[in-house]
Amino acid sequence: MATERAQEKRQFGHRARLALTPAQIRLVDAQAHAVRTMWNLLHDWWTMLPKGKRTLAAADAAIRQARRDIDWLAALPAQAAQAVLKTYFQAWKNCWDGRAEAPNFKARSRTVMSLEQRAAHRKSFRKPGQETSNRLKRTYEQIASLRATAKRRASDWQHRTTTHLARTYGVIVVERLDIPNMVRSARGTIENPGKNVAQKSGLNRSISQEAWGRTVTMLTYKAARQGGTLHKVPAPGTSRRCSMCGFTTPGSRESQAVFVCKNEGCGWSDNADRNAARNVLHLYRMSHALVPAAGRAVGRRPRGVKPATAR
Repeated sequence: MATERAQEKRQFGHRARLALTPAQIRLVDAQAHAVRTMWNLLHDWWTMLPKGKRTLAAADAAIRQARRDIDWLAALPAQAAQAVLKTYFQAWKNCWDGRAEAPNFKARSRTVMSLEQRAAHRKSFRKPGQETSNRLKRTYEQIASLRATAKRRASDWQHRTTTHLARTYGVIVVERLDIPNMVRSARGTIENPGKNVAQKSGLNRSISQEAWGRTVTMLTYKAARQGGTLHKVPAPGTSRRCSMCGFTTPGSRESQAVFVCKNEGCGWSDNADRNAARNVLHLYRMSHALVPAAGRAVGRRPRGVKPATAR
């Protein structure tokens, strides 16, 4: 009976999230930097020595001397320094046995091969007609798992955000974007090749990952469910037109985040996205149907109605 109770207790586990204080975070960060530096110093020392003098005892003595000579390396506990030595020596054993490549220096922001790059690298060694190896299959499974996780996270964020907006506001206004036209390839044809194809493909990939159309769809039915409405206004000119004076002056959009009106009588500045949002809201309030004319958007209003005054 006691054995059965013990087995039942073993079947349950407890998992808790580790919450660190700011001081503990700084200490862990300092130790992580010390570990990376210890690895780089050890690798530099190991590769400079002749092969006959590369021993664990000599490496252990070098690590002890380094912790005495360099003050901030003393922040790393002695057990952690020994763990670095064991991991480094095991990396060389894996290299000698043909299971991995030779160890190298570790940078602070090291570029790690993605799962897609690893799959392409392993696929390059496969001969035509050869069956896919189990290692490559596992890599494909990891890629699919990571993509599914990223998709679930993005969908969860969209659901949470759109639900909050639908419950908070009765009227939601968005730009009417032609997303299929925006993500069209800039490759062009053989006779008329496109320009900045790589940059445009990166932009198209970012737009597709953000899933603007799915966000608008969620806002539409969630706003209706909460008794609200969603309206679309034409998008041309909203990011380049000043929401204070109403003029579109070249050069006002200084960067992706900064808007400074170049109109001599205005000079208003704000965040570029906030400026565009003010323009979008103004279009809805004025009930104007904008049509493109002469390269910019102009307002179409009923006869006899005066233009809107500058805000």
